[in-house]
Amino acid sequence: MNIALRYPETGREIKVTLSSGNLVDDLNSQLVISFGADSESFILLNSEGLSLKDKMSQGAFTESIYVFLKDSIRKDKQDLTINFPSQQTPLELPLQGEERGVLAIEKSLYKFYTKSIEYTDFFTSYELFTNQIENEMNIVACGKQVLELYHNKHIQDQVDKFNTLYKKNLVHYESALGELSAFENSVANLTSFKIHKQLQYENRETLADLIDTVQLMKWKESYIAETGRLQTKFQELEKNIQQLPYFYQLPSLPNSPLKVLNISEEMKIAINFGSSVYLDYRQLCEKYNSTGDAQAGKRLHEEKWDKKIAQANYFLAYVETNIEEYRKSIEDIKQQRKTANIQLFTLLKKITEYAARIRDTIKSQLSMLSSLLKRSEKRLAFIKVPKLLPEAHDSAILEISRRNHFVKAATELQNRLSELIEIEIAERISFLDKFKHVLPNNFVPQLSAGPFIKIFAPADEPDLSLPVISDSNFENIDDYFNAYMVKYCKDEKFLLEQENYKKIKALKEVESEIQSEKEKLYEQNKKLSLEIKQKEKVMMDTIAILDNFNIEFKRKDEEIESLKQKIVHEKASNEEKMQSLAQLLSSEKVKSQEKFNEMELNFKQALQDAENNTKSIIQKLNESEKMKNLLKLELELEFEKSQKEEHKKVVNQRSPEFENLCKELKIEPSYLQLKEYILALQQSESSKICFTSFNKGSLALFFPTSEGQFLAFNYNCPDHYLNIDSISGQSIEMIQSQPYIVGVITDKKKIIAQRNNPFMLPLGQEFYLLSIKE
Repeated sequence: MNIALRYPETGREIKVTLSSGNLVDDLNSQLVISFGADSESFILLNSEGLSLKDKMSQGAFTESIYVFLKDSIRKDKQDLTINFPSQQTPLELPLQGEERGVLAIEKSLYKFYTKSIEYTDFFTSYELFTNQIENEMNIVACGKQVLELYHNKHIQDQVDKFNTLYKKNLVHYESALGELSAFENSVANLTSFKIHKQLQYENRETLADLIDTVQLMKWKESYIAETGRLQTKFQELEKNIQQLPYFYQLPSLPNSPLKVLNISEEMKIAINFGSSVYLDYRQLCEKYNSTGDAQAGKRLHEEKWDKKIAQANYFLAYVETNIEEYRKSIEDIKQQRKTANIQLFTLLKKITEYAARIRDTIKSQLSMLSSLLKRSEKRLAFIKVPKLLPEAHDSAILEISRRNHFVKAATELQNRLSELIEIEIAERISFLDKFKHVLPNNFVPQLSAGPFIKIFAPADEPDLSLPVISDSNFENIDDYFNAYMVKYCKDEKFLLEQENYKKIKALKEVESEIQSEKEKLYEQNKKLSLEIKQKEKVMMDTIAILDNFNIEFKRKDEEIESLKQKIVHEKASNEEKMQSLAQLLSSEKVKSQEKFNEMELNFKQALQDAENNTKSIIQKLNESEKMKNLLKLELELEFEKSQKEEHKKVVNQRSPEFENLCKELKIEPSYLQLKEYILALQQSESSKICFTSFNKGSLALFFPTSEGQFLAFNYNCPDHYLNIDSISGQSIEMIQSQPYIVGVITDKKKIIAQRNNPFMLPLGQEFYLLSIKE
């Protein structure tokens, strides 16, 4: 590829040929040869204003490439030395001989000849000089034009980047609004979505039990505010983007035409006259002196040389009079060239200044908005959690079922393969027993080897401990095997058979669906009839319920009376127990007799207080049915408190005989019931996913990141990552393929980020590594 390397700062242009196979390396080599430095020292632009640094590819190369030295921009060099070329034509030596006659005339004409050659060289140099400066001025003008294109493209690039980012933001914003509008309904639906019965335990029955909806609603409000701030920042930057062409408009630097004087025909005749006359005279002299040419001698003696000498004097004076204009023109051209160079450096300086300002303002703001938008897109994924949780649950159920079928199919194939291997081993042993001592060892050494297939089934295989769920549409193991053989097998005959099998199965499914629809219609008709009968029955039941209310009120009164009798009976029973305890304690020699007596008195006082409270409660029971139930509960609690709390201290301080008596009397400390209640409360709390803090024993939800790690679902508690090594029994590929991971936190470590960490965190940033148990 033939290209021209143009260097506007000096006006140089170098024609080079680059190999089409490796244009970039060839260009670097040519820059080193031509300018003594590689592409890293230059700003390289093509004729369309595109930077080759950003697009150093074959498609960016054009016929002309403009080279601007980076040092010249930084140091602001504006000096330019312009030399006028000196053209020197070799002179003919004058003729040798006596200074008389023809030789005397030749000496006078030789002076005109030397002057003519001198002026000819000057005007030849002038033409060369003006052509050189015109080429340089053209390169400078093209360089200014390329720089302006580069600057305009740079501004347009920022506009295009903003427009692209803004369109992406609008799509994200519309998506966020849609997700936020559906958020509350999605959260509400979780309460009615039952977890699979095999995965339910204690208080974990619906999907709503897996997340803290209150904190999630607060996090949603925070996300709405964050989205609003992001839209405000986009609007502010949009105003600045619209004003970019006006803020960073380049100064107007017009290209002035070069003031070059033309050499007229009269001037050319005047310059060449002295030289042509001398050369004509010299030729005649050489012919006459060498061969005695009569014609040449005649012309030498008869030609009016004095008139030609006078005419040469006139032309010489004419040239000397007008040559000063051309010398002045040379200085003007030099000044124009320097002015063009200064304008070029001014433009370079201004473009560099604008580029730095755009980098510090617009580019940094675009980078910030891009980061904020990516962050908002990532956080939107958490808003989608309630919406996607049912699908994730169903997918997990199907995945567990599919893996269970896989385990069954693999186990059956493994058993078959084990039988085949055992048969093969038996056959090999039979062969070796018969011919081992007959055949040489080097005949076929492989004949003594065992079967090449080995069975490997680790006992801690995670698939073997999956929940027992089989909800897939596989009637048997062959269905599962055929389904995945169709997916991955390339045998056309097998695929055709499976296609026919699918069609037959699909027909059966359609027939089954038709039969199912018939049954549904029948059931619906039956259900409507039952509903009509039930509504009639409800009306009759309502009347009966009203009648039963009076009977219920009477029954409650009877229960209250029975409760009063029970309290009296319990009081008498407790007095008997206290007497038995007193007799046992009196037989023991203990130092705490006074304390026991005091406890006994407190117990009796508690019994008296309970009796008094009972009387007060009985008076209040007649106020309303609701109050009766509440007072009944208070009565039982007061009685239990007075009965058990006092005895607990005595029992804990006495001998084994005393403890056996307490067991005999069925006296159980009430704190055991409280402990069971606290344990039940802790278990119910541990079944909820935490996302505002992460402590040992908490249940955490992790989602995969683009770096192949898992980040904990959180709110204002960032940088908590899953320790993948804590998950045993699974390969890293299997873990990374999961859409999410849920587990109980068993360990939490605080770590300082190092270079090249797998979480792509900045050097020195703190983060936490959580170990879990699924």
